[in-house]
Amino acid sequence: MKKLLLLFFLLPQFTFAQSTVVKETIKKIDIQDDPIQSIFSWITDNIRYDVAKRDQISSGNATSKRKSFKSPEAYQEYLLETLLKRKKGVCEDYSLLFHSMMQELGYESYMVGGYVKRKGRVATKLSHRWNAVKVDGAWKLFDPTWAAGYVKDGKKFVKKYFPQWYNTAPEEMIKTHMPFDPIWQLSDHPISYKTFESNNSSTKSSTTFDYKALIDAHLKKGEKERMQDELDRSIALGDGIRLISKWRKHRTNNLGNYDLNSQPELLNNLNQKNKAAVGLFNEYIAAKNKRFKSKKWTIPYAKKSMETVKQQLNEVIEGYESFEVNTKKGTNFIKKVVGSSKELLKRVDVELEFLDGLK
Repeated sequence: MKKLLLLFFLLPQFTFAQSTVVKETIKKIDIQDDPIQSIFSWITDNIRYDVAKRDQISSGNATSKRKSFKSPEAYQEYLLETLLKRKKGVCEDYSLLFHSMMQELGYESYMVGGYVKRKGRVATKLSHRWNAVKVDGAWKLFDPTWAAGYVKDGKKFVKKYFPQWYNTAPEEMIKTHMPFDPIWQLSDHPISYKTFESNNSSTKSSTTFDYKALIDAHLKKGEKERMQDELDRSIALGDGIRLISKWRKHRTNNLGNYDLNSQPELLNNLNQKNKAAVGLFNEYIAAKNKRFKSKKWTIPYAKKSMETVKQQLNEVIEGYESFEVNTKKGTNFIKKVVGSSKELLKRVDVELEFLDGLK
């Protein structure tokens, strides 16, 4: 039998958003004296591991609908609704559900990202998600995915509850779970990635910090500052398997494109304006080719339309040029949009001169 090891890959850390589906689900759960245990048990008992989804992610064939949502909160609600409807998911789904339910009940919670190993063997292809919850002033660790069961022969999920992954002691969790950000080892002497991978988790670390103070300070910062701090702490911990460098690259790209990624509504608004400007200009050209013979396309209407296009294009250019990006991909994207808008703006000015010359 092969225990369930996986998986998450670069899912963002969600901030708390009121979730209707989570509220309604909690109402149906028999909450006992220990609400955390009640929620944890319900999740591990009702959510099955999705082997097919794991395989899609592993093969690189999984698709994300994140870009089709106007905000991270809307995307989060979609993920939760889908999970609770299908009752199947991978580690990022288990972790997100537990995280959302904990926050709904008023607990401070965090989704921890990292990688894992089983029987001394490191999983090098896919990362993992688990959880940290603050209980009575102290952070505790939980892994609802591993607690729910295991995958037999890499193909079939077998439901079986493993209680050791509920409120797991940090010194036990670090034997199999290595967070990308060392503060989530919940240790003042975090071990390095290399130490973890070499199965020397008991080796004393030379690194020393106050993880409680670091976590408190970390969670009070803005998202961009948190990402930078996570990246800095990871780099200070040294090198490790390729998943770490991929995670760092993802963090670096997110930081470089933060303005673009953190303002989806503004980005969507600019895209809609650009689309509208191009559409109206093309409609104008079609009317011009017909010598403005339709009742709609009078000369005054044509002038007004070109002035509207000019205003929209200027707003698009100004909006995109206000974004601060530090990645080649992000810079090229903005350069392309702004460049095409400026080219179209030149054509609009030509058409306005043409219209001014008409009687």
